[in-house]
Amino acid sequence: QGTFAAKFRDPIQRNKPRQVPTTAKMAFAALLQNEQYTHRACGMHANVREVLRSVQKGDDPVVAAERIREKWRELPELGDIPMGMIFGTPIGKELLDLTSAEDAVVLCFIMDPMDIDCKQMTFIKSDSFASATAVFEKLYKWDWSVS
Repeated sequence: QGTFAAKFRDPIQRNKPRQVPTTAKMAFAALLQNEQYTHRACGMHANVREVLRSVQKGDDPVVAAERIREKWRELPELGDIPMGMIFGTPIGKELLDLTSAEDAVVLCFIMDPMDIDCKQMTFIKSDSFASATAVFEKLYKWDWSVS
C-alpha cells in the first residue's frame, strides 16, 4: 500500500496536479499556456550558446541582452517590433527575464549542460504579423553574437 509501486498504480496519486516550480519556468510556462502566442523551438546557434555559457559562469546577462537588442534593431521588418527575452535553464534559477505584455516576440534561450539540448524558443503574438512563419524562419538559430 505505501510502496512506490502501489502509489504508481493508484489513479488518485497518479492524477494529482503537479506543482509548478517557482523558478525560471514560471515565465516560460506562462508563455507556453498563453493562447495569444504561437511558438517554435530550434537548436541554439553555437556562437550564441558560448555567449550564454559565459553568462551562466558569471558574466553580466544585461550585456548579452543589450547585444541582442542592438542586433534586433538591425533586422529588416522586425527592428521596431517590441521584443522580450528570457535566459534560463530547464530547471533552476532564471538568469534574466526582460519581458512585458507589449512584446510581439519573445526569445527564450534555454541553456542545458549538453550542447545539443540548448534551445531557442521563439514566441510570436498571433495578431502581430501577417506571416508568423516568415518571422520564425528569419529567427531560426538566430546568431545575434556576430558583429
